[in-house]
Amino acid sequence: MESSRIRFERTSEYDLIVIPAIIRLPAFSMKVRMAVDTGASHSVLDANCFWMRGMDFTTRTATQAKGIGGMVNGFEIQVESIMLQSIIRNGITLFVYDFMQAGLAEHYDGLLGLDFLSQAHFCIDSLQRHIEIRI
Repeated sequence: MESSRIRFERTSEYDLIVIPAIIRLPAFSMKVRMAVDTGASHSVLDANCFWMRGMDFTTRTATQAKGIGGMVNGFEIQVESIMLQSIIRNGITLFVYDFMQAGLAEHYDGLLGLDFLSQAHFCIDSLQRHIEIRI
């Protein structure tokens, strides 16, 4: 069983748990900061992560997703993999939308949802500030 212990940032009790990840696409890989969200059914990424790298998604079919703030417009993209240290999940579909347009100015790039976490054992240690994930 593959296991990884990942340190997380959390400067106050009101902050979300944010961990580093690498998202791989056919054309490139990018380092991102993902908030762990056990209430999200799917993983989400800010469209600005792609736009800052010059990717144009105007030809993609728009779709909607329901979040805690209501419905948001975006699109889906399948990535080759999401990597958290030695833990790699292949073929994850991300819902991508513009966080700023939705009124979000966050210190993270996306949400790591249950589509990633549901096939793993994970334990959050708030005192030691790490998450242990086993697949």
